[in-house]
Amino acid sequence: MEREDGQRLLDELVDFACRPPRIYTHHWQPGDVLMWDNRCVLHRARPYNFSEIRILRHTRVAGDPKTELVKTGRDERASDFKPSTSNRTDSAQSNKTSF
Repeated sequence: MEREDGQRLLDELVDFACRPPRIYTHHWQPGDVLMWDNRCVLHRARPYNFSEIRILRHTRVAGDPKTELVKTGRDERASDFKPSTSNRTDSAQSNKTSF
C-alpha cells in the first residue's frame, strides 16, 4: 500500500473510532479508578487542574512474542514530531510548566 493510501486509511479508521457511540469521557469523582487495555483502545489526556493530585499506575500484560517483538522500520515522520500543547490548560501554558 502506498504511504498516502495508508495515511488515508488510518485517517478514516481514526475518524470512525472517535465518534459516538464508540467514545467515552469519564467525569471523575473522588475515589474513582479507571482501567483500559492500551492494545484495544485509543486514549488521550484531557486538560485538568494541575493543582489537584493525580495518581497514575500502570501494568503490562505480555502478548504473543511473534507480534510483540516484531521489528519495525524507521519512520521518517518522527523527526517532524512536535509535542502537543492542546491538552494543556491556559494556566499551565502561562506558567510554562514542563512535563
